[in-house]
Amino acid sequence: MSFGDSEWQSLGPLHAFDIGSVTAAKMDGDYGNRVDVAVVRTKAGCDVIVDRCPHQGVAFTDRGCLNANNQLVCTWHNWIFNLPNGTDTVEPGIQLQSVESQIQDGELWVKSNPDLF
Repeated sequence: MSFGDSEWQSLGPLHAFDIGSVTAAKMDGDYGNRVDVAVVRTKAGCDVIVDRCPHQGVAFTDRGCLNANNQLVCTWHNWIFNLPNGTDTVEPGIQLQSVESQIQDGELWVKSNPDLF
């Protein structure tokens, strides 16, 4: 699928990602690499991020959850990130690596971005 001249790839049907969950997925990266991403699904939609906390590199799909404010929490050291902008609540200069995404026809699509990988 292509939106404009950008390369997009499907992560699967939206119903595969439960509301309130942090789910592991893989996308194609640079030079044929597969990249681990986390799909964070809230009632408002989906955020797709590189699956590692910028604090100590722990995978959100292993140690991440959503709190009552729909913020992403890394339970390793209780770092909390605002969604969808990915800023840390204590140190706003620290940010998640977001992957551009769209929902179309019930499917979650992500835009290839070699700068992330």
